[in-house]
Amino acid sequence: GIRIHVRFHINNPDKATIDCAEHYKVKRISHSGMLIESGNVFQIEDRLPMQMKLSENKAIAFWGRIATYRAIQNTDPSRYEIGIEFSDMSTRDSTILKEFIVSLENKKYGLAL
Repeated sequence: GIRIHVRFHINNPDKATIDCAEHYKVKRISHSGMLIESGNVFQIEDRLPMQMKLSENKAIAFWGRIATYRAIQNTDPSRYEIGIEFSDMSTRDSTILKEFIVSLENKKYGLAL
């Protein structure tokens, strides 16, 4: 596989943060959470700040609580299914999420708005 090595020079270590975007496969999504597939290891009950891009011009931000975690059998490298519960989502972002889910359901059932 390809390995990427990155070095950071930190001037003020007490105020340093790293914001590294990663891409995950979303297997299912609902108003309360989602099931993703990842190669990363997480711990149950961890809470992480997350952002999800739903389209070119729509993204939502929330805190995600790791609710479930299981290894997917027979994957090399190892892959995991992770259940994430949405929390601390703004009303605006919640509305955008609801509209997105409705649009997915309409596409699934061939409904036009």
